[in-house]
Amino acid sequence: MNFYDNTKYTFIVAIIRSYESKMLTHGDVERMVGAKDAKEAYRVFNDLDYARFLGDANQVEEFQTVINEGLIEIKNILIKDAPYKELLDILWLKYDFSNLKSFVKAKIQEKDFDEVKNMFVPYAKYSFEELKQFFSEETSWLEEKNLSKNEKYLEETIKKTINSALSIYAETEDPILIDSCIDKAFYKYLQ
Repeated sequence: MNFYDNTKYTFIVAIIRSYESKMLTHGDVERMVGAKDAKEAYRVFNDLDYARFLGDANQVEEFQTVINEGLIEIKNILIKDAPYKELLDILWLKYDFSNLKSFVKAKIQEKDFDEVKNMFVPYAKYSFEELKQFFSEETSWLEEKNLSKNEKYLEETIKKTINSALSIYAETEDPILIDSCIDKAFYKYLQ
């Protein structure tokens, strides 16, 4: 693979440029902040490309859902049109490791994972259901998948990170060390 061949990026750069013009601007955020109430701030989305994600305009608490839908759309476009999709993993992985923190804390509190679903960042590499699989006792599902060397290494890293975080918590009962352990594993993986 020749990552340095700039001609392979022309199409995706054009797509990204077109989406940049539709992003929230500083002025849009100022209008939202300066709105007299949440409903008025939410209406700012009607003037933007985000309007197609609004649904019921009365649900002002859905700000994050509207923004998430836009980000998921961008992610899917990048995955579909980028010349080297595996390079994009770095963009999503920070969210996977962030999601791991919620899952590990749910596990130690003996909560059902569905109880933390509202904290799940949806534009991560792995879906909610896929991430739940990492916590299953069965490891055979890993072997059943046809993974590249990098994907196997990532999935092994996630599995080891979960085990390390749970072990550290069992020894210390300090939830802050869970975050530290997972952050350390993320940065090590990036190296």
